[in-house]
Amino acid sequence: MNAPTPSAAVAINQTIAIELLTPSPTNPRKRFDEAKLNELAESIKYQGVLQPLLVREIRSAPGRPAAVWPFPEPYTLADKLYAERIHAGQAEMPSDIDSKNMAGVKVALAEIKKNQNRERAATRYEIVAGERRYRAAKLAGLTELPCFVRELTDLQVLHAQVIENLQRDDLHPLEEAEGYQRLIELGSKAEDLGTEIGKSRAYVYARLKLLTLCNDARKAFYDGLLDASRALLIARIPTDKLQLEALKAITHPRFGDEAMSYREAKHHIHEHFMLDLAKAPWSPKDAELLPKAGACATCPKLTGNQPDLFDDVQSKNVCTDTVCFGLKKVAHVLLIQKQAAADGHKVIAGKEAKKMIPHPHYSNYSLNHSLQQQGMTLLTEAIPNDPKGTTWEKALIKTKLLTAQDGKPSVQKTLIEDPHHKGEIIQTISIEAATKALRQAGFEIKLKGAASSGSKADKQRLEKEKAAVGAENAFRTRLFEDLRASIAADLAAGKMRPELFRVLAEDTFNGARYDNDLVKGLIAWHAPDLAALPNHDARAEAFEKRLPDMDPSFHFLIVFEMEMASELDVDIWALKRADGKTPQTMLRIAQIQGVDAEAVRNAAIAEVKAVQKAVAKPASTPTAAAPAAKKSAPKKKAAQAAEATA
Repeated sequence: MNAPTPSAAVAINQTIAIELLTPSPTNPRKRFDEAKLNELAESIKYQGVLQPLLVREIRSAPGRPAAVWPFPEPYTLADKLYAERIHAGQAEMPSDIDSKNMAGVKVALAEIKKNQNRERAATRYEIVAGERRYRAAKLAGLTELPCFVRELTDLQVLHAQVIENLQRDDLHPLEEAEGYQRLIELGSKAEDLGTEIGKSRAYVYARLKLLTLCNDARKAFYDGLLDASRALLIARIPTDKLQLEALKAITHPRFGDEAMSYREAKHHIHEHFMLDLAKAPWSPKDAELLPKAGACATCPKLTGNQPDLFDDVQSKNVCTDTVCFGLKKVAHVLLIQKQAAADGHKVIAGKEAKKMIPHPHYSNYSLNHSLQQQGMTLLTEAIPNDPKGTTWEKALIKTKLLTAQDGKPSVQKTLIEDPHHKGEIIQTISIEAATKALRQAGFEIKLKGAASSGSKADKQRLEKEKAAVGAENAFRTRLFEDLRASIAADLAAGKMRPELFRVLAEDTFNGARYDNDLVKGLIAWHAPDLAALPNHDARAEAFEKRLPDMDPSFHFLIVFEMEMASELDVDIWALKRADGKTPQTMLRIAQIQGVDAEAVRNAAIAEVKAVQKAVAKPASTPTAAAPAAKKSAPKKKAAQAAEATA
């Protein structure tokens, strides 16, 4: 839709009494700076209003009805017509207007003037542009103002107001957005608005999105706690409750009483209020999973479906409605449980699930380790000692042992509803049952003693794996020590790195809070006197009480040490997994701290090789080398490392 065509009527410049002027209800500007109004009022007192207001007439009451036949005395129709011609300037005023013969014309002329004055008194004027001048003029004590009077439609009025206000640099983005919204309600299109005001379509859509801000976010925006960029980040969150959470996080003072920058706020929103749809276990085209929400693929809250609004999000497959995502997750779990029960598999939820998995898990390795203590394993884990790394699931599917026969599968899956991650299902099997069934099906499994055959290939493989583990552990330990020294030096110099706080704050919640050895290590590093206490609980309780009185620099180091503890140790199974090949968090921090992780790795590998070479030289027989190798094995646990350096 193109811009409205201006009225053909010529604007009339006239002076209008100030009491006949009325502010427009559609003016986007709702807030006026009192100090600036007073400044303008002072200027008007001395110079007057230099630029006329743009107004249009508002008929508040009808004029007096025209007389109809028969006309009342004392004038006739001819007298009235003659009087109208005189009033319109089409005839001259008769010289004998006061004579008896012209009495009727004189009365008719007086009646016409009286009706005109009545109509003028009934007319008020809506201020299309210039309300700020009107308010300042009232403060200055003016009684009338110069105005351009034009005939304008409602749409023309709103267009004029929005465009006029856009020329001002103090129009609030929310007021601007409200103006666009009213234009759209009257038939304009966002694309055409952008062309008319010289802005992109994305700009208009972004402004309109600000109208979805919750009340608290609007207030913060008006109060200057948010700028338009950070306000838009919050406005794109679909629920008021989540918007409020994001608002508190973004505006909360942090380092030096500063709130999050746009870049930090964007990262926070992306991390906490957006989800990768590719990781959803259901089909994005499934419209029946949650009928009210419909399919994810066509949802307007998917970034790819609103590219103008989410141009800062690289992926087109990101869900911005975490609430809906969570509901679909629960619905998907219920479907899985229902289908599993129908297929003869076992489903565990609630207290029984919490009993099996009492503590939060942050990797498949820690989860599977816990399950193995109960004779269970994850379906997705590799079968121990299988040369091809075949997973239990792949082997069981290949042998059709998970398929129900006569109403029951040969190997029953146990589906555990994760008690610590709502909406997630953990698929497991009994190690004993699966091993027995697979062996009966002709699948060779060696759960223990992979090197028992004593073959040269087995020994070479074990040595290779042992070397890889030793090198990786040495690298991680050395990297940890270098990072700790670098951070301690920064703290001593009074240097703080906000990025480091962010990385640690994100990952601390994933720390091993239930690790007794970790607590022991923290005490050895920071409170060695507590080591004399009788048991772990007493030491942990005493350390917890001492924490509030410690220097903030120690608090930071403690967070760092807790977080890094989980990455200090690695085994061959972790090295075989994609997520276990590198100490990801330590590498991120190394980049921030300027520590050359690759150089640390190379030095650690060289050191391990030198030790291995030194051990191998005096060994005259294989039996002599074995004890030496065992003796040189590095201490890996964080607590042991702490005791060695305390």
